[in-house]
Amino acid sequence: MSENYRILLRPREGQSPQLECASVQDRLLSVPGISSQAERLFHFGEEDEHGVMTIRLSPETPTDSMHSIEISIPRAWVRVRGPQVFAIVFMMQGWTGWEVYDPQIESTLERETVLQGMVAMRQAQREREGMRVPKPRLKDD
Repeated sequence: MSENYRILLRPREGQSPQLECASVQDRLLSVPGISSQAERLFHFGEEDEHGVMTIRLSPETPTDSMHSIEISIPRAWVRVRGPQVFAIVFMMQGWTGWEVYDPQIESTLERETVLQGMVAMRQAQREREGMRVPKPRLKDD
């Protein structure tokens, strides 16, 4: 299994595949925590032992347009920072009007489904953590 979770933003079927790159770049740079690393390459957050979230505008050609956005998220971040990273993914979807495609499952991701999954993951994590906490012992009087 890959160390990174890959997501694509791409035009929906029948939708124009070209978007103005400069507009998306400007919007990305207005988001706190996103920084430009190179031509059409951005990072979100500080790199840690798992890596960093990358956002690449494609194709990397001298034109002013693009036809997809590739997002690579360290798998550990999905569990720990899921709400943040998916907020950025779906914010970009709003800017572009494109679909969020998950090549791992060969299907599109819908905002509500992802949010429900994140809530379920968080609840399960809290329940597991609650089971690990030792119960306080009462003193006999």
